[in-house]
Amino acid sequence: MTDDEVLLRSPEPEDEYKTSDSWRVFRILGEFVDGFDNLSTITRGVSVFGSARTREDDPM
Repeated sequence: MTDDEVLLRSPEPEDEYKTSDSWRVFRILGEFVDGFDNLSTITRGVSVFGSARTREDDPM
């Protein structure tokens, strides 16, 4: 399975007890950990932030 397939795969069906708020917190925490693990392999990178709503002649 490629990295893209892993990221886009459908979640597994959950047991009913795993839908509580407490379990939700653990799932969110797990997603953060997975994300940081994936980003930790990038030694050099560039992030570009901007808005799609700016005009072409906008100086910013």
